[in-house]
Amino acid sequence: MFGVAGAPATREQYLDDWEEDLYERSEDLYKREQKVTGREMALAFAKEQVEDLEMQILRERMARLDAEVRGIRLKQELLECAQPSDSFIGFETSPGGVQEGQQEQGD
Repeated sequence: MFGVAGAPATREQYLDDWEEDLYERSEDLYKREQKVTGREMALAFAKEQVEDLEMQILRERMARLDAEVRGIRLKQELLECAQPSDSFIGFETSPGGVQEGQQEQGD
């Protein structure tokens, strides 16, 4: 019908070949789509893992900061306790000198 070497002889053969070619192309497109879908799913999963790791890192940093703050507060309290006060272990100090409780310790 077409007169070209290698070309289909009839219109029916031409349409069959064309349909087969379309089918093969659609299969190729489907396979490519599946690859892309698989990659998209893998990417989405990887993004979730990254977000989870980022959250874990943030939680760990917050825990360390909280521990540091608690340590600083404890040191601050210890320093406040270690400073001399007006009343220390039952001894009263006055501007005039030592009270009776301290004299008893000296004996």
